[in-house]
Amino acid sequence: MKKIYDLIVSRLEKIDFGMLYPKFHCFSFALYNKDQVLFDGVFYPYDERFIGNTTIEFNEKQIAIWNMDYSINDIDVFTSKIVHEMFHAFQIEQAESRFPSEIDGLFYDYNPINLSQKIKETECLIKAFQNKSISFIDEFHSRRNKRNTEFSLEGNYEAGIETIEGTARFVELKTLGILDSTLQKKEIDKILINLSNYRNYIPIRKVSYDIGALYLLTCDLFNMKLDTNIPENNTPIIIQHSEKAKSYPEHVDIIEDVKIMTEEYATINAKKVFDFMKTASFKIKAKIVGFDPMNTIRSEEFLLFEHFVRIEVDGKQENIFGTACAKTIKGLSIVDLFIAN
Repeated sequence: MKKIYDLIVSRLEKIDFGMLYPKFHCFSFALYNKDQVLFDGVFYPYDERFIGNTTIEFNEKQIAIWNMDYSINDIDVFTSKIVHEMFHAFQIEQAESRFPSEIDGLFYDYNPINLSQKIKETECLIKAFQNKSISFIDEFHSRRNKRNTEFSLEGNYEAGIETIEGTARFVELKTLGILDSTLQKKEIDKILINLSNYRNYIPIRKVSYDIGALYLLTCDLFNMKLDTNIPENNTPIIIQHSEKAKSYPEHVDIIEDVKIMTEEYATINAKKVFDFMKTASFKIKAKIVGFDPMNTIRSEEFLLFEHFVRIEVDGKQENIFGTACAKTIKGLSIVDLFIAN
């Protein structure tokens, strides 16, 4: 772990963070496993604050953290991922307010009309970037505006992810461009392929990272200025230019493959919940205060947490690791929580 840590530090020394994003600077970071944490060159015992790859407060500092279960062989790529998490630390430092509601994410409507329109608008963004055609970015904005009038919860959730995670992904790509431009091109090509695959739109969270990043790359291409003053800005990145969009034909036919995908997704989630609940036992009535949105699904009134869930009972909080299932009673303020036997 120490060797990898030192190699990442050597790459970070090559980066002018202010060139990646205004006012951005390098943050301390930690690598960890289930036994120990390596922070600022010093090993500490593992504790439960270290969950996932993200930013946390540690030793009175906002830092980036990375779970070595997900170690990356290429050090340049690994460094770019660390910078991604550092940018989240920067967002916290700058009092970022545009975070998505992960509760809304659980109730995102995987409606084939919504997703067919979503895919069509993203095709416009891809064409804008690949063809260097500003008319396609205008059509992208127009189609997004129209869809938001019908699916406002979904649009707001996407806008939050695109702003928070998309900007971090964009900074990650710019970092890779400094360290190895060939790897950067490969990563951008991978984004374009991912966004062209319908199946990547369910669930919506991960694909929104790449849509946000591609939008910012396209803004750079056309010199479209965005407000980068985080503390004073509450407008998501894509909405900053969307009001200027012209009107385009709005009708989009339902994509048959998307309809099949939404039905499959609902069936798979229902089966996961059913299979878990067959052998689960009731644990406690609790309030849900945290969960991993990348590894949580919903089926009707059930929420299945496949990584961890943080609960609160009588003012005390506790992490439940592994799979757990909540039957909602009053939103997430009161749930029946079930765990595996």
